[in-house]
Amino acid sequence: MKKRIASVFVLSLALLLCLSGCKKTEEKTGYDLSGKTYYNTVDEFGNEEHSKVWFGKDGSFVLKDNYSGGFIESSGTWSVSENVATLEITDTGKKIIFEIVDEDTLKLKTTLMGSVQDQIFSTTETKGSSGSSSDSGFTYTSYYNTSQSSSKVSRAEIHSDGSFTFIDQNDFSITEINGTYVKDGDVMKMSGTAASTKYDFEFLIKSDGTLVLQNDIGVSATGDIFSKDYKPSEKVPCTGLTSLYNNYWATEGVKNYDLEVKATPANTTDVITYTVEDEKVVTVSADGKASTVSPGKTKIHIKCGEIERVVGFETRAKGPSSISFDENPVYLYLNNSAKIKAKALPETADQTLTYESSDKSIVTVDKDGNLFGVSPGNAEVTVKAVNGTSAVCKVCVEGETVVFEIDTSVSVKAASGALIPFKAYLIACYDGTVNKQDVTDYVDFHTAYTSALTLKSPGYLCASGAIYDTFDCPFYFEFSDGSSLHIVSDTYYIHIEK
Repeated sequence: MKKRIASVFVLSLALLLCLSGCKKTEEKTGYDLSGKTYYNTVDEFGNEEHSKVWFGKDGSFVLKDNYSGGFIESSGTWSVSENVATLEITDTGKKIIFEIVDEDTLKLKTTLMGSVQDQIFSTTETKGSSGSSSDSGFTYTSYYNTSQSSSKVSRAEIHSDGSFTFIDQNDFSITEINGTYVKDGDVMKMSGTAASTKYDFEFLIKSDGTLVLQNDIGVSATGDIFSKDYKPSEKVPCTGLTSLYNNYWATEGVKNYDLEVKATPANTTDVITYTVEDEKVVTVSADGKASTVSPGKTKIHIKCGEIERVVGFETRAKGPSSISFDENPVYLYLNNSAKIKAKALPETADQTLTYESSDKSIVTVDKDGNLFGVSPGNAEVTVKAVNGTSAVCKVCVEGETVVFEIDTSVSVKAASGALIPFKAYLIACYDGTVNKQDVTDYVDFHTAYTSALTLKSPGYLCASGAIYDTFDCPFYFEFSDGSSLHIVSDTYYIHIEK
């Protein structure tokens, strides 16, 4: 009986001990790694900088795996299921697996270039202190740029050993600056390098724990607020795009011409991008500022999310400063043609020119600068460029002709004996000298309608009959030496009623 009681006691004690001390440990699930940076505590290559992985609060990650040849950087998205963190690289689709030991400790389950399986990554970077950790006031804290609306947000990782990593990024690029910092009152001064470029910048430390950037660094700008309390903004898709014009133009040398493109809605998180088909004509900055390059036409593709519009752009040559002529004055003979050879200067300027004659009774000119000599004499042709710049080309029409002055709208009664006066002038021009002579007294009148019109006396036509049609007037005039010059004049319209 005593043996049985002892056995029951032992079993009861064992059960009690199991219930109190041997209870199965519950595994924590749903670990939150967001915003944290984990460092590889084992560096087999003796590098001063450890491999590390940063988990963004927006579901993105950046992994910098350090090996003997330098850093290899990967980025993509991450997720957690129970005690496993899966990182998927955007470019290759390759997956990196970490076992989550606890909130501050990860165990790598895949092999990378510099890191191998089962190596420990910790939120505590085990490397020598620079001596400033005792008064830095920052312990591996990430500050996020709350001024950015991009899905990729810049951040500053502040380390307790006096070092920092500044990730300056947007949707299209990323720059990592590594260096050291010192505190000077409420100012944090940073100095570091990225791709052999040296950067010096400062943050103002606010009493509410936020940092205010004091100078531009690529994507981040003066006055941007950096905070530990980062909340990724909800993505708002772009639903529309408007531009100031459908077709733009500007002259050479114009810089930062605002295309004034706006997205709808105003708070969209999609970024407007610009692509120029021919950048020899114009270039467009990321913020929509156009700078002309050389004369020509091209198209600009403007895109915001899934919305795209295409606008035209023309770069025009600078307005002409002057107009030059190959020949000035231009000489041409009566009833002959010539051409004004003009060009706008500089030669890259718009060569569109217009022409206007000062006296169309002497010379006419068409839209291409072609001249025609109407009568002997001197005239001027004004040549004008698109911006109003103008120059005058002198024109001399040489030769001789007879000009008649007669009232072509006269209406008289038939056989009335009414006299219709006229004047005849001989215009001669040689070597640029114009001579005008009255030769009315030397002109005879010839027409098929002699029953209607006759020459009464020098300078007068007499209405002696009826005519219902126009008549041509072949005149000739005689010189004192007996020679004569036959002239076929214009057709005149003189009406003689019955």
